[in-house]
Amino acid sequence: MLATTCALALLLLPAPAQALTVSRVLVRFAAGTTAAQRADVRSAADVQRQSTLPLKGLELVTPQPGQTVQSAISDLQQHKDVMYAEPDSEVQASLVPNDSLYPQEWGLAAIGAPAAWDLTTGSPQVLVAVVDTGIDASHPDLAPNLWRNPDGSGAIGFDFVDDDATPQDDNGHGTHVSGTIDARGNDGFGVAGVSWNSTLMALRVLNAAGSGFVSDIVRADVFAAQHGARIVNESLGGSNFTQSEHDAIAAAPNTLFVVAAGNNASNNDTAGEYPCDYDLPNIVCVAASDRNGALASFSNYGTTNVDLSAPGVGIISTYRFGSFVPMSGTSMATPHVSGAAALLLARNPGLSVAGLRKALLASVAPVSALSGRVTAAAWGAPRRCAARRRRS
Repeated sequence: MLATTCALALLLLPAPAQALTVSRVLVRFAAGTTAAQRADVRSAADVQRQSTLPLKGLELVTPQPGQTVQSAISDLQQHKDVMYAEPDSEVQASLVPNDSLYPQEWGLAAIGAPAAWDLTTGSPQVLVAVVDTGIDASHPDLAPNLWRNPDGSGAIGFDFVDDDATPQDDNGHGTHVSGTIDARGNDGFGVAGVSWNSTLMALRVLNAAGSGFVSDIVRADVFAAQHGARIVNESLGGSNFTQSEHDAIAAAPNTLFVVAAGNNASNNDTAGEYPCDYDLPNIVCVAASDRNGALASFSNYGTTNVDLSAPGVGIISTYRFGSFVPMSGTSMATPHVSGAAALLLARNPGLSVAGLRKALLASVAPVSALSGRVTAAAWGAPRRCAARRRRS
């Protein structure tokens, strides 16, 4: 139903940001470990518990004064009651700001969205969680499509950075991503998303500088799945494999995670980029293509770990304070795919995650310029291509 590219991806190039000091540790205890046993392990490793995370046995701890992160990890891993321990790594949103404003959303035509709109423009029953810097809830092109927590609070999501129910975007990245997925269409104002009428959940895990911690992403992933999100858009990433993040995604088998390939112009098959490179069946990893269908100069790639490419150069979308700006990156390509997935679910609400992923990859069109760069290399024309599966 949807003419997409065999390269559908978007992640912004790394923006100048204040580096976060990694001074926290994620530790997961073995099943059946008692509270007393966990306390003994923390005491022996000279760490203090900060919080319990929503994966069974997973805790966020901090080393006591005089104890380093690495030595704490080493001490924790020596205990038989510990499954693993790892740094609470930093992750970042990546973006390339563009000073010129493009007069049209070229990416929508490139993926064949107008043809899809003849069949559906989306459904409020399809919930898409945006794990990012938050969403500007006052933006007129987004406000009508925002999720409201059924607990009576009316919250549009959750802020895991400030630990409150107001995930307001003070960076702009999450608002931009959200507009590409689901800005209200056919209303005579602003831009149209790939899907016009889906529902957006704002989960803030990145601060004003576009940086955040894996522990907050774990919380957000679990929150999204528990509240019924069928799709999670993660236009973010980092170079460190973290078992905690892997496990959080694996624990949500009924949710499709659409993630960015990264903006280092590197091969993800050899240089790690996560969550893109987690070998899980509910992940689709997206690279960025330009107006000519070629791989964007900044985009990561990989015939094993990157599934497809999508428009990611000069993409105009919603921004803070009711404005619209163009941006470039795999962060911008990724929401094109999330929006396409939302349209597929609106048309076929009974699709499983496996069925949704298969439908996305089956709808792309082969493009010679992307051959040998992504698994299903395509851009533009509504043709089908055979995609090699990298995940069982």
